[in-house]
Amino acid sequence: MAYQLVSSQVICQHCGDSCADQSICIGEHVFCCEGCKTVYEILQENDLCAYYDIDAKPGLKIKFRSDERYAYLDNEEIVSSILDFKEGDIATVHFFIPSIHCSSCLWLLEKLYKIEPGIQRSDVSFTKKEIFITYQESVITLRRIVELLSSLGYAPSIQLDKTNKKEHPATNRSVYYKIALAGFCSSNIMLMSFPEYLGLDIVQEQNYAGLFGYISIVLGALVLFVAASEFYTSAWSALKNKFINLDLPIVIGMTALFSRSVYEVITHTGTGYFDSLTGLIFFLLIGKWYQGKVYQAMSFERDYQSYFPVAVTRVIDTVQQAVLLKDLVKGDEIIIRSQEIIPADAVLLSEVAYIDYSFVTGESTPVKKLAGEILYAGGRQTREKIHIRIEKEVVQSQLLQLWNDEVFAKKTSKTGVSALADSFARNFTIALLIISIATFGYWYFIDVHKAFSALTAVLIVACPCALALSIPFAYGNTIRMLAKRGLFLRSTDVVENMATVDTVVFDKTGTITKVDAAAIQYEGEALSNKEKSMIYSLVQHSTHPLSVKLAAFLQQFAAEISLTDFNEIASKGLIGNVSGVAVRVGSASFTNAPDDQKRIASGVYVSIDSVYRGYFSIQNVYREDLDLLVKELAVDKKIYVLSGDNNSEQAYLATLFPEPDALFFNQTPEDKLSFIKQLQQAGKRVLMVGDGLNDAGALKQSDVGISVSENVYNFSPSCDGILDASAVSFLSRVIRFCKGAVTAVKATLLFSLLYNVVVITMAVNGLFTPLAAAIIMPASSVFVVLLVVISTNRLARRLPLKK
Repeated sequence: MAYQLVSSQVICQHCGDSCADQSICIGEHVFCCEGCKTVYEILQENDLCAYYDIDAKPGLKIKFRSDERYAYLDNEEIVSSILDFKEGDIATVHFFIPSIHCSSCLWLLEKLYKIEPGIQRSDVSFTKKEIFITYQESVITLRRIVELLSSLGYAPSIQLDKTNKKEHPATNRSVYYKIALAGFCSSNIMLMSFPEYLGLDIVQEQNYAGLFGYISIVLGALVLFVAASEFYTSAWSALKNKFINLDLPIVIGMTALFSRSVYEVITHTGTGYFDSLTGLIFFLLIGKWYQGKVYQAMSFERDYQSYFPVAVTRVIDTVQQAVLLKDLVKGDEIIIRSQEIIPADAVLLSEVAYIDYSFVTGESTPVKKLAGEILYAGGRQTREKIHIRIEKEVVQSQLLQLWNDEVFAKKTSKTGVSALADSFARNFTIALLIISIATFGYWYFIDVHKAFSALTAVLIVACPCALALSIPFAYGNTIRMLAKRGLFLRSTDVVENMATVDTVVFDKTGTITKVDAAAIQYEGEALSNKEKSMIYSLVQHSTHPLSVKLAAFLQQFAAEISLTDFNEIASKGLIGNVSGVAVRVGSASFTNAPDDQKRIASGVYVSIDSVYRGYFSIQNVYREDLDLLVKELAVDKKIYVLSGDNNSEQAYLATLFPEPDALFFNQTPEDKLSFIKQLQQAGKRVLMVGDGLNDAGALKQSDVGISVSENVYNFSPSCDGILDASAVSFLSRVIRFCKGAVTAVKATLLFSLLYNVVVITMAVNGLFTPLAAAIIMPASSVFVVLLVVISTNRLARRLPLKK
């Protein structure tokens, strides 16, 4: 038979609920309602019935409703307000799905493209219960997608009144109600037990004893099944998904204590442990509430508005100024240069733009946009600079989501402390259950009363909270401390990776050299003021450090000159048609410079109307304390410099980097990527520090990729962190700080091990009451949080604040 019989009940093939009869069926498969039957048919039609192999009863019970409830999604204005992105036939949208609850949900929702061909991609954030969908509007409508999700049992929560205000989670009043209920019942049970506490004879009166006993059963049941319901729900959900969480031992202990108490009252062999049980639950709830308050107060969920260091150029009455994203508001006009990412949904003010939306849709072909059209956050301008007007505040943009997209995440598994903690946590609860059973068996034949007390104490007092809390709080606080000092990391995983690096690779231009300081001199055939204006009109559109320096040098020659066919070629240079004349600015080979000038100096070469004219010699100014940084890093790390420039400054760099094989010049982006791979193949843990332009591939390939930000910053989602230029000289101390954070985690893990050995030993020996266990367990969790936060705060004092 394809369906199961349990206690003469027929079980639904989809959701596992009992069926009233067998009237709704497909062959031998029986369903409890038409909704579940519909979902099964959809899965069967699309060859997705492997869904049921992941979990025997993975589905949710479906309430079949009319599709007309989503009729409002036929309104184009409403649809446009919901969409995250729309370009041509491609659109993206995300929804909150409250009913996501297990791995089967994740598996099915990421297979939507097999059910509806118009859906190109669907990604699920399990922890946030969100789904991100990319689809073709010519093939499927948004209404149809929502109807599909609803028919599968994953009806999305759709808000039509989206605002830019930061939402604060509503207070969960049920916690207070449960604490109040537990406190009320516990105090009354203790009041009825007061004569027994004092050894008064009144408790021996059968009428009173029996009455108080049954009242205690009722009050105890209320506390157990109402106030403590969250523990049961959590444990049951974990078991359904085939894993054991920390709530399971607590539930077993509470159930054992309640069952024993009911038995004693009914058989008149004792008064039970209702006072201890209700007091235990009361303090567990208070502990859980207090933990939540502590965690909320110390929450390190990164709000990129607070410190995300991406800056753009805002224009106010023709005056340009660099501002951070958090300072942008709707209506601001900003400049987006070549290869810069659009930070928020905006309207194009320039005549034309060519936008690469590959970070959003995966399609790299630039899309031509005309004045007045909408440009979506995450698109990258590929040609000359453009003017745009912000239409949505940056709080609604997708830059941070883009930075944390799994496409740009490192493809590495957990190692070191994190792997050890995960392994220990997985086996902790199972070991705890074995110990508790052994404890109960030992005491049962000595003292039955103590057996139940010891069992409950063991199950409750043990706590692997250091494993669950120390890593996110230690590394989270580390991220917060580093942010105050100019380093902004993608995630907590980067902290541990940073602590393990043994090789550091620097890009040169814009990384160890200053962008806004350089001695510039022109050598070659004399240039007229008009030609200097033509060069300026070309370089001002680029964010490359050399282009920025040259644009500042030629600022006085700025003029309104037409520019067409602009293009920026990585590691080569810029090309464009300026007033009908072809202008090239870049490397010697790119501008056809003669051989005798290719190695003269570090410079930017110029070709006008296909004729080589000369070069701008740029004497780089290196960052302060660079020599000290190199000395600190060289103590225990190998250091390299990869530069796309020629070797004209090799003699000076050799005084800073004494290793003869540490300097590499004329490196293309492909060369840099290959070099990082070779180091990793040799077993090295590599930190790459670059400017995010010509080294994006190397930044992504490295174990940790840090991009340097100075003034207007060209955001690259390939990096793991963004380092303020003023903090480059602190890099060695940053690495030491990360090592200190890892050490703090190890210390808390040791504390967790010692704590559990001590308290479990005491509980096994019957030295803890369940009530004492309920107080000690949450207190230990709070102590762990405070320990790692205080430790990392003290370590951070050794780091200077951002200049």
